[in-house]
Amino acid sequence: MISLRFLLCFLFVSNVYATIVSHNGRAITIDGHRRVLLSGSIHYPRSTPEMWPDLIRKSKEGGLDAIETYVFWNAHEPTRRQYDFSGKLDLIRFLKTIQDEGLYGVLRIGPYACAEWNYGGFPVWLHNMPGMMFRTTNKAFMDEMQNFTTMIVDMVKKENLFASQGGPIILAQIENEYGNVMGPYGESGKAYIKWCANMAQSLDVGVPWIMCQQNDAPQPMLNTCNGFYCDNFVPNNPNTPKMWTENWTGWFKQWGGKNPHRTTEDELLIIIICNVYATIVSHDGRAITIDGHRRVLLSGSIHYPRSTPEMWPDLIRKSKEGGLDAIETYVFWNAHEPTRRQYDFSGKLDLIRFLKTIQDEGLYGVLRIGPYACAEWNYGGFPVWLHNMPGMMFRTTNKAFMDEMQNFTTMIVDMVKKENLFASQGGPIILAQIENEYGNVMGPYGESGKAYIKWCANMAQSLDVGVPWIMCQQNDAPQPMLNTCNGFYCDNFVPNNPNTPKMWTENWTGWFKQWGGKNPHRTTEDVAFSVARFFQRGGTFNNYYMYHGGTNFDRTAGGPYITTSYDYDAPLDEYGNLNQPKYGHLKQLHDVLHSMERTLTYGNISTIDFGNSASATIYKTEKGSSCFFGNGNEKSDATISFQGESYVVPAWSVTILPDCKNEAYNTAKITTQTSMMVKKPNEAEDTPSTLKWSWRPENVDNFLLKGKGESTQTQLFDQKVVTNDQSDYLWYMTTVKFKKRDPFSGKNMSLRVNSTAHVLHAFVNGKHIGNQHAENGKFNYVFEKDVKFKSGRNVIALLSITVGLANYGAFFESKPAGITGPIFITGRNGDETIVKDLSAHKWGYKTGLIGFESQLFRTESMSKWSVESVPFNRTMTWYKTTFKSPLGNDPVVVDLMGLGKGTAWVNGNNIGRYWPAFISSENGCDAKCNYRGAYHAEKCLTNCGEPTQRWYHVPRSFLNAEGDNTLVLFEEMGGNPSLVSFQTTRVGSVCANVYEKNIIELSCDRKPISAIKFASFGNPDGDCGSFVKGTCESSNNTVDILTQECVGKEKCSIDVSTEKFGAPDCSGAVRRLAVEAIC
Repeated sequence: MISLRFLLCFLFVSNVYATIVSHNGRAITIDGHRRVLLSGSIHYPRSTPEMWPDLIRKSKEGGLDAIETYVFWNAHEPTRRQYDFSGKLDLIRFLKTIQDEGLYGVLRIGPYACAEWNYGGFPVWLHNMPGMMFRTTNKAFMDEMQNFTTMIVDMVKKENLFASQGGPIILAQIENEYGNVMGPYGESGKAYIKWCANMAQSLDVGVPWIMCQQNDAPQPMLNTCNGFYCDNFVPNNPNTPKMWTENWTGWFKQWGGKNPHRTTEDELLIIIICNVYATIVSHDGRAITIDGHRRVLLSGSIHYPRSTPEMWPDLIRKSKEGGLDAIETYVFWNAHEPTRRQYDFSGKLDLIRFLKTIQDEGLYGVLRIGPYACAEWNYGGFPVWLHNMPGMMFRTTNKAFMDEMQNFTTMIVDMVKKENLFASQGGPIILAQIENEYGNVMGPYGESGKAYIKWCANMAQSLDVGVPWIMCQQNDAPQPMLNTCNGFYCDNFVPNNPNTPKMWTENWTGWFKQWGGKNPHRTTEDVAFSVARFFQRGGTFNNYYMYHGGTNFDRTAGGPYITTSYDYDAPLDEYGNLNQPKYGHLKQLHDVLHSMERTLTYGNISTIDFGNSASATIYKTEKGSSCFFGNGNEKSDATISFQGESYVVPAWSVTILPDCKNEAYNTAKITTQTSMMVKKPNEAEDTPSTLKWSWRPENVDNFLLKGKGESTQTQLFDQKVVTNDQSDYLWYMTTVKFKKRDPFSGKNMSLRVNSTAHVLHAFVNGKHIGNQHAENGKFNYVFEKDVKFKSGRNVIALLSITVGLANYGAFFESKPAGITGPIFITGRNGDETIVKDLSAHKWGYKTGLIGFESQLFRTESMSKWSVESVPFNRTMTWYKTTFKSPLGNDPVVVDLMGLGKGTAWVNGNNIGRYWPAFISSENGCDAKCNYRGAYHAEKCLTNCGEPTQRWYHVPRSFLNAEGDNTLVLFEEMGGNPSLVSFQTTRVGSVCANVYEKNIIELSCDRKPISAIKFASFGNPDGDCGSFVKGTCESSNNTVDILTQECVGKEKCSIDVSTEKFGAPDCSGAVRRLAVEAIC
């Protein structure tokens, strides 16, 4: 086994691969990255070899990146075909000195130099050749010029001094300032400069060629500026950067002349200056290309409304530190346009601010406009007013839908363009997405679906964003859309076009949670396996869905029944903490993949099948090879023999060998810590467990007794039609009259409601007779209660409550919500059952609750609250308390254990729906989770028999650091607020179980390690939190060693070796260190 130390060495030691020098309209790019380059001219024959190191070192210390020099033809070839490269003419030595000092080189071969050099650098014997004419289409001149130029290039190539060979030279120049004198040469001059360009290009130096002062420089020559000032210079091609090859720092001196001086203040030492031109994003069949270079891109989903603007920089910074290149997000139509043509981009909906935060952190962006999102978001991101438009049908060739979709999509594109945020404008966004997973549900739409997806592609393309558009899960995505894959595994995905790279837009790092469900977990080993397997099989773009899941604040959770927490078991947890070991193990994988970028994107691929699901994939370039050894067998390890060596690959894992010799990473071997998170009481409160409560009832009596609503109809309406999704709550109210002798007036009467309400409360004559909610995913159920009606007028009031609208499926917008009926009263008249159908009665409708309309949750509300006799377990009740902001910076949660179901606000901010009374099943959890074998949503579940969600995130930005904070609860079902408390979440302990010859870092996230609870070096057993010693152990006291090394420090690095811990006799078994430290 190869240690992590080898990996670190591999990542940071230079290799012999080529440096890729290119350019776009913004700058010279080196290995795909735009550079600001500062260069200075030093002409080697004008000093001595002994002076060169000092001159170049001082240039470097002065802040230069490069040294530029002419090549002087008459010095090197004073007599035809007799050459001199000795002493101060030793060009190669000069270039190597530049390389030794770690600078780049700019080689201006010319071979016309000017440079106030004798005869401009031309040898006089050249002039004396018969029929000679310089710098025009004179065959004798062109032959001699080509001979000398080729000789110089060959000399430099032989010593591997061009950047394309691993050397320092990043630019070469042909001719020199010819544009200044070109006029008198006429058409021959124009033909000559084209010949110069073609001749230079034919020499295949692997770096860009420049022509200074040559406004008509043929492509791909880069024309540049010389002079005292070049700020107004404009290149002759939009893909040529603005470059200054001679910023004259002073002037030359002639005999009899005076000393020239150019002031320091006036002088600019810039050779290559960036401007605001575009980043060029394109693709081929291998990868996304950025400024012409294929890239391995690792991306992660962070949805801006599921966190706060104050959290964004930290989340994005942690993503970058975790090895990501890009951040991906959906755009949420219903959040931004809750009412038609009324828009909201404030607060956590500030999309532009989010994109600029991505840019500020130096990452790329992937903008999934959709505007259908799914994302377990309410109604899939569609506004409900859209559904209620006449003749509307979603996601098909429905004109009303297409008009609205195009309007919103165009508005988002225009907003982003206005801020120059597409890469084509110099911004971070390298990809945009139209539609979303339509291929999964397309069948029922028939030919209209096919026509719709073509329309989507054409509409998107017409918006001219200047970056590629993607369509995920769309095998028939029209060109030029790039079809991509979503799922737990995408290694077998094949794009629908040979020019489309293999891209994975959603690698599900975990799964969402539903009320009544258990906690889903996808193992770290399996996520890493899926990624490595994808890259083994030719993938080059991977996006984690989610990298940070966050919180479904307000009423944004979809489903139905998606919880307020959208943690998703992502590498960053709901609150922004590192989810270890998932975060760290993937970071190591990212580092290895990035180190192999050129090989993975340009190498030739071959595969060896060893049988029994074991294989080797070799990526080979002219400079070396990288290998993946995969074992898809979920039961047995594989021994792979390769190039005379044997490698053991654990079951369901991939081993990566960047040099095809040494193992740098295995997906099943975790060498990062596991962090055990704990909740800590609010230390800012003297008695944090006993908050002081006030209360008030939800005032429903007036309309419950009258049975009148805001509108009346003689039918039962879908809830979406009435509320326009402005509230979770809708009252259905009717009256029914009975006479004393009516056969219904007996005792054996019942109210029967066929409901698609997610939750239903029933009232008769103002009295709450019961409630019911959907269970086990069945949202069509029957509510039935015995009722004793009175003679005369009776009021039936049904409160229908939604808990997130459907967000997925064909025609999901038509899935009913609310009370769709029928509704019956049944009774007995002797042996006869009598049924009264109320479905066509006159029904009154009222949206929302009075407390919501009165905004009781606002801190400035003037409504009166009572502190007397605070009731417990009372339905339809409001509670309020105040509390101090917890000390420190750890994320804050509120524990709502003891409550039933409702909504919570902190300082007027809606932190989401709560429902701790909904307990998950006792059965179905795994005592021990096995990472081996394909993951699915029912695998590795925890939290059986516990509340689906007990703790609710309160972002620090919602709190007042000084003074009181207010918590308001609306309790629907009845609960006990006395158990509510505010806590902070932090790392409580860290542990690791690491093989010998690795380095493990333990960190308590900016808090000191207080104790070593367990440590054993040998063959310890158990898991984090329950380690036990094995059958062999080092004789040295491992606990004492680690106590001395780690306790009192915020983090410590441990070399797992016999040198540190001693050599236990484990009879040939691979030795491991198990350690648990308390924070």
